[in-house]
This record gives sequence, C-alpha cells and structure tokens, in this order.
Amino acid sequence: MIRNYTIGELIDKYFEGLTSLEEEQELRDYFQQENVPEAYGVYKSIFQYFTSERRQEKQKITVTAPKKMRILLRWTSLAAACLLLFFCLWSFLHTENTLPNTSVAYIDGKKCTDMELIQQEASRSLANVSDGNKEACSAQIGILDIIMNN
Repeated sequence: MIRNYTIGELIDKYFEGLTSLEEEQELRDYFQQENVPEAYGVYKSIFQYFTSERRQEKQKITVTAPKKMRILLRWTSLAAACLLLFFCLWSFLHTENTLPNTSVAYIDGKKCTDMELIQQEASRSLANVSDGNKEACSAQIGILDIIMNN
C-alpha cells in the first residue's frame, strides 16, 4: 500500500489524471523494484520507460549561443525593427493622394470630366444666381430667419 492507496487504485488514479506529482513519483519508485507482481508487469515497463525518458531529458545539453553572438543578435533585431518602423512611417507620410485627380460633374444629365467645361458651367451657374431676383432672395432669407428664431 502506498499512502493509503493500493497500487491498483493509484494506477487507476494515475490514468484518470488525478494523481499528484508526489504520487507519480511514488509509482515510478515502486516500479523500479525488482519484485513487482506479474499482474503489474505491463505497468512496470511503462513507468520504467517514463523514468528513463526523464533521465535522458535531464542529460540533454542545452546549447546556447555565446554571449557575443546573443548581443549581436539582439542589436541586429533592434536595428531591423527600427528600419521597419522608419520605412512604415516614411511611406505613410510620403504617399501621394491615392484618389484620382479628375473631377466629375453632370451637366444636363451627361457625365463630364473635362475640368475647363466644369469650371465654365460652375461660373455660369454662379452668375445666374447672382443675377437673380433680389426680392425673391430677400424673401427666402426672411423665411429662413423666421424658422431659425422659432
């Protein structure tokens, strides 16, 4: 019995994912023994495999770059980030107007893109407005004043 559990109960608990790290260590220690009952032979090989894998992981050597290389890599990364930021800002500030440089007006129901013709028609329309009846304009302004004051 291991800590108030039989081996069978602890194995069931292990495969259900309910064991603590201490209980898992107890299982690994138990299955390292030579005199494990035959009924648990399958589990012995599983836990011995897990134990050997953990030992191999501990023995693996982690390779790290030399200090000078890490410093160079950091500065290179920082320089690349700064260049990217500079390029993005420069392209944002120096982009030309992406809208077309053409104007469109509809004159007598027809689409017109000729800038000179559009300007002539606009001038003619403004002249017609200014030549209009001054009394009619005064009356409309009076109506607007009444509406705005109420």
